[in-house]
Amino acid sequence: MKKQSTLLSLAILLSLTLSFSLNAQEPKNHPCEKIKTACESAGFIKGDHKDKKGLYIDCMKPVLEGQSVTGVTITSEDVSACKEKRAKHKEKKEAKK
Repeated sequence: MKKQSTLLSLAILLSLTLSFSLNAQEPKNHPCEKIKTACESAGFIKGDHKDKKGLYIDCMKPVLEGQSVTGVTITSEDVSACKEKRAKHKEKKEAKK
């Protein structure tokens, strides 16, 4: 009986470990993530705005405003989805006040 409960415990532990590791490998499903990744691939870095290579100020913000940024290729659908997600987040945040 003790052997069966030990095996059952090990099986549960193994399945939980596998479940957590699979979830950790899933990419984020936030629509702005594609823009962030494209900016990072073009060499933009968080906090590097003094050298005109800041992730948000020099890349993401201009892209969201419809401007082109050298080295960054992103679809208009991704930009629209990101804008929509940000607007909904802002509405939720203001509703809590």
